[in-house]
Amino acid sequence: MDAKFSPVEGQKEERDSPSATSRDSKTQRGYRFPGKRILKGYRSFQDVIVSGSVVASKPLRCFFIIEKESAGCRVGFTTRKTRTKVERNKIRRRLREAFRQECHPLDEACRKKNVRLSCVIMFVDTKSRKQQKYTCIKRAIQQIILELTRHVMTAEFKE
Repeated sequence: MDAKFSPVEGQKEERDSPSATSRDSKTQRGYRFPGKRILKGYRSFQDVIVSGSVVASKPLRCFFIIEKESAGCRVGFTTRKTRTKVERNKIRRRLREAFRQECHPLDEACRKKNVRLSCVIMFVDTKSRKQQKYTCIKRAIQQIILELTRHVMTAEFKE
């Protein structure tokens, strides 16, 4: 077999691994971001942005409201003006994936305090290509989730 056509070690494993977006794999099904956890609708976004508090970690800004309702966490993702739709969708996919991987402490805190957290995570710095990298987004999401968890645990409600 010719050397230039043989697969490089590591590429074969990468090619054989299941896709993160495949819906037919039973092993991947439990790791999807459920639709009921996504904040939807213009009015919902507007309520959170206008009347919510803010936590920031460059290049992200997170607006949030903590309500004494059923326990849970709903989140919406948005970006400021980008050059193309492709770039905007890529940023939103990266935001969603980073949040999905890191949201477990926040879910536990919401369940423990029996509160509902509604938040909008906004990607602000659209000019810098370096800020759009997944590692930068993931680090910012980790910091935001840490702050949100702290806010949820210290939330006080009048009865």
